[in-house]
Amino acid sequence: MSGSESQETPEVAIERFLGELVSAGIDGAVARIEIDGQVVLTRAAGADVDGKRVETSSWFDLASLTKAFVGTLALVLDVRGDLSLRSTVGEVLVGAPGFLAKLPLEDLLRHRSGLKPWLPLYEWVDRDTGVLDCLFRDSTGGGDVPCYSDLGFIFWGLIAEEAVGKPLFGLLQEHVLVPLGAERALAAVPGPRPEVLACCLDNGVEVRLAKELGVSVAEDRATRRGVPQDGNARFLTGIGEMVGHCGLFGSAAGVAALARGWLTDDLLSRERREGALATSDRYAVGWWRFLGAPAAEDPTAPSGAASDTTRRFGPSSFGMIGFTGTSCWVDPSRGLVAVLLAHRQRSDLEMNPWRQRFHRLALSLSDSRSTEKSR
Repeated sequence: MSGSESQETPEVAIERFLGELVSAGIDGAVARIEIDGQVVLTRAAGADVDGKRVETSSWFDLASLTKAFVGTLALVLDVRGDLSLRSTVGEVLVGAPGFLAKLPLEDLLRHRSGLKPWLPLYEWVDRDTGVLDCLFRDSTGGGDVPCYSDLGFIFWGLIAEEAVGKPLFGLLQEHVLVPLGAERALAAVPGPRPEVLACCLDNGVEVRLAKELGVSVAEDRATRRGVPQDGNARFLTGIGEMVGHCGLFGSAAGVAALARGWLTDDLLSRERREGALATSDRYAVGWWRFLGAPAAEDPTAPSGAASDTTRRFGPSSFGMIGFTGTSCWVDPSRGLVAVLLAHRQRSDLEMNPWRQRFHRLALSLSDSRSTEKSR
């Protein structure tokens, strides 16, 4: 935490933080912090590339925060008996080859599938042979070593639609968003609705990853409103209305509603939540875990990173981040939910230092509220 921040109230420090974030190359940002189910701070800053002012109710491209929603849906369907996470791929999907046929569905959501991290499906998939054939063909052969994979979530979403016989977003609405009261705060590929902010983030990372695979992908710096920045999500939502890894849009309140749902028994029992979060590595079902990294206030920090604060998330903490600039982290020991939504302008703008700083400020606010309560 900077010297100036240490002299400010947490609320003022967060407002200044958002202003600096916008100046650093963010079109706009919203911060929302809840403690014990109560909103203690919500602030907005900036404007999108079209000049639309950011409000606390503005909608962002949530990118991989979608995975937390899809993981939650998978657990609810499992509890209902609609689609067991203990079932193997081969038991629910005819034609799955080799090791994939023996793979438990839960492994797809814990990044233990053996599927590659990413493929340019929009360049490789022949619509006559389909996405599933591409995933079958380009799997690596086992998930002994966890490997973060968009493809695992895409695969689970396709399986869920086939097994339950309903579109993925319809399932999410019915079993997660409506029970949470968040059905009006989130949508899949909503298009240019008034509340949706434009995103001008380039596809530089996809260009680089494709080049490593020997594929040429054209640079893309288009501005989009209500259409995913992620190339695979744009391609696949041309086939269906939602895919498993990316594509949800929504407000900070909508994201916080999901996080709050993981602090109560409203959707899932405590036993089921704890089981889903239990992991020996970083990856829980739909979330990432805090496992005592050196920069303990932020689980996205690289190994060996130095910490400049004594504040720490508790060991039960979990969260998720999104490529566009979004994040949500939850500390059950504090009843703390910290949501930061943003659209960065460039793919080479590193968000993790900003997330780390926001988390320290959120913890500072939590500490100050706790001190006030004890007086």
